[in-house]
Amino acid sequence: MADNPLSGIIQQVDRDGNQINNFSNIVTDKHHQPQPKPQPAGWKRLFCSCFSPSIDDYTQAGSAAGGEQGLIHVQGPSFNAEEEGYLLPEKAPGDPKLTLVLDLDETLVHSSFKPVPNADFVVPVEVDGTVHRVFVCKRPGVDAFMKTVGELFEVVVFTASLDKYANPVLDLLDRNNSIHFRLFREACVMADGSLVKDLNRLGRDVRKCIIVDNSPTSYLLHPQNAVAISSWFDDPADTQLYTLLPWFVASAGDEDVVPGLALLQAEMNANGGNYWGAGGVDPGKAPEGTYGENGGGQYTNGADPSVLGSA
Repeated sequence: MADNPLSGIIQQVDRDGNQINNFSNIVTDKHHQPQPKPQPAGWKRLFCSCFSPSIDDYTQAGSAAGGEQGLIHVQGPSFNAEEEGYLLPEKAPGDPKLTLVLDLDETLVHSSFKPVPNADFVVPVEVDGTVHRVFVCKRPGVDAFMKTVGELFEVVVFTASLDKYANPVLDLLDRNNSIHFRLFREACVMADGSLVKDLNRLGRDVRKCIIVDNSPTSYLLHPQNAVAISSWFDDPADTQLYTLLPWFVASAGDEDVVPGLALLQAEMNANGGNYWGAGGVDPGKAPEGTYGENGGGQYTNGADPSVLGSA
């Protein structure tokens, strides 16, 4: 992997969600502010940068909630909003939508440098003047999931991958224009060689932010805001996006996401990392008619997510 010219472009994790890439090209100058790239009409993007502090800026502050995951609360690096600016523009006055932060790799898609059968996308990525092909597979249920949450939330895809790879993938994935903003590796901070996504830098009320990520390191600063989704590589029978969708629909109006997330995580911990919904139904054992007949295989406790999303 280390010899592959693309290995530093895409955030990679092992099957336990541990980051395995070498991120030597992280921005380290806090005054370095790349300009936003020109955006095609109809797309809402944000290319932004923040400095990456050393591990000395972090201190352990106790055990994390949901101790079964072994997370650690840490104090993030000092952040001066007036000097550095927030990662997202200010929300419109009166906008009630919660902010949903979605990881990309192994959460929504899985990408491979080698040809894979039935890849959904093949993305060209140029490295040192040579164009390489990246084969991208979509997680089961991602289309229905993105369509529904895009109607209910302010959706931010926050990836630790580079934009030269992530942007073309998102162009192909986001067919319903569900993503409001895109954040890339330069928006992360560093902790002991790993990339962390600091929700405090978004410019949003953290009590109204949910992060969905397969890597616990990514939400190290905000474990109480996280949906600890499993890493997805190639399992065609994966159902996590299907089964989680009703929870997101039901939680879209919460004033404070933390209590609901604590209950969700407790249920997932009790069910081997799975969430079967309010009825406790394993989609693999769901009654006929609740899985596979609602617009392409969505499991939503018997409801069409397109209907849920318009409620």
